[in-house]
Amino acid sequence: MTILLKDGIKYLPYKYKDEDELERLLIEHSEIIFGTDSVIFPKRKIKARSGIGTIPDGFVVLINEKKWYILEVELTSHPLYDHIVVQISKFNIAIKNQNTRKKLIDVFYDEIKNNIQIKHKLEFNRITKELYKFLSDIINGDPEVIIVIDERAEELDEVSQSLPFRATILRFETYEREKIGVGVHIHSFDTLKDYKIETGSEQIGKKRIEIALASNRQTKFAIIPLPKKHRSFFPGYKNPFILITDIGEIRTKVTSAPKGTEYGDPQAGNYIMGGLKPWYGKHSDLKEGDRLIIEVVEPKKRYRLHVEQ
Repeated sequence: MTILLKDGIKYLPYKYKDEDELERLLIEHSEIIFGTDSVIFPKRKIKARSGIGTIPDGFVVLINEKKWYILEVELTSHPLYDHIVVQISKFNIAIKNQNTRKKLIDVFYDEIKNNIQIKHKLEFNRITKELYKFLSDIINGDPEVIIVIDERAEELDEVSQSLPFRATILRFETYEREKIGVGVHIHSFDTLKDYKIETGSEQIGKKRIEIALASNRQTKFAIIPLPKKHRSFFPGYKNPFILITDIGEIRTKVTSAPKGTEYGDPQAGNYIMGGLKPWYGKHSDLKEGDRLIIEVVEPKKRYRLHVEQ
C-alpha cells in the first residue's frame, strides 16, 4: 500500500467514484498537467455540436508546440483494452474523412470564439490573426494520445502498443487525509509538461520587471499579461494589491485561472485585471510590443506602474 506523509499526517489512497470524477479533476488541473499554453476541449462540449458519432473523452491543443492530443480518461477497474483501443480506432477511422476533421475544427473554433479565457490565452501567445487557419494546420496533422489513469497497470503497455497513434500514459491519484476523508486531500499525478525546481530566488530582492503587451486586445480588455517567470513577484491569486500610476492608485489583483483555484494560490493566474480601464484610456496609444514597467514599492502590497520610454 502506498501512502503519503505530510507533517506527520497520513494520507491514504482515494478511489474515484467514476471516470467523470477523475475527468473533472483533470480539467481543474489541466494547466499544470499540460502547460499554461494548453487548451482542453472536454467531450461534453464537442460531441453534440460536432455530429461525430465516436468522440473520445476530450482533446488537448498545445498552442506553442502546434500539436493536438486525443484524451482518454480511464479507471483500472474497467476493461482498458476494450475501452481505449476500440474507441481510438473508431475515431481514427472517422478522422480519415476530411469532412469530419473540418467539423472538429469548426467546433474548436466556435468554442474559442465564445470563451474569453481561451481567447486571452491565445492572445497572450501571440495568436491574434487567422485563428481558423492556425487550428486547421494543427488538426490536419496527426494527433497523439494521452491516457489518464488512476493507477499504473500492466495492461496499459499492450494498450499503448495497439493504438494507431503514439501514446503517453499519465497517472492521476488522489490521497485523502486519514480519519477526515477526501475533503482534505493531496493529488499525485504525472505531467506532460516538464518542471524544474524553482525557489523563487530569482525574484527575491528584485525591484523591477518589464512586461510586453502581446496583443492589442489586452489594451481593449484592460488587462496586463503575467508571464509565469514573474508570477512570484506579485501576491497570491485574487489577493488585492495597489498599482501607483499617473492617474492615481489602482486597486487590482492577479486573476484568470481554472475554476476551483483557491484564493491566495501563489502560482495561479495569468493576468493582472481590475480597475485598469481608466489607465489604459489615458494611454490609448499603447500597442502590441510596448513594454510596461512595474516596480516594487512595498512587496506584495504596493507597486508603481509606468510605460517604458
